[in-house]
Amino acid sequence: MAQATAQQTSAADTLVQFLQQAADKFGPRPALLFKPAFRYQRWTYSDLWEGVEQVAALLQQRGLSKGDRVLLWGHNCPQWVLSFFGCMRAGVVVVPLDLRSSSEFVERVASKTSPKLAFISRLTPQVHEEMGLPEVHLEEWRRAIWRRSCSPRARPATPRVSCSRTET
Repeated sequence: MAQATAQQTSAADTLVQFLQQAADKFGPRPALLFKPAFRYQRWTYSDLWEGVEQVAALLQQRGLSKGDRVLLWGHNCPQWVLSFFGCMRAGVVVVPLDLRSSSEFVERVASKTSPKLAFISRLTPQVHEEMGLPEVHLEEWRRAIWRRSCSPRARPATPRVSCSRTET
């Protein structure tokens, strides 16, 4: 009886599948709320899934493939979540680092993991510049997201990340 119940629930095998199922089930409902200043940024489950797909496409456009490694070294924000799940969606191994990690630790992790890209933030210590890795800045994504998602202009053909705005 327990086997039949487990099969009927169609549980996700991976975190990416779990997120996709949540997007299918809860689409327009809020998934993430982020308040970087005076207004909240609201990300629905659909927005989150779309953003994850776009990050995965961006990684593939940059030549990363299954098994490649990426450093994720930034503060807690929606772009961190998108980067994390986007890497997993693309089959890229995420190497998350605490923002407070020492430069020696980060250099040791980078030398042992041989990452091909680093997601960083303005709060990331400057040691990342010495590593010589291609970088994607989380804050620049946020500005690009707002310009693209709040502008009536046509969407560019390159991957973008979307979000919804709510004022509270």
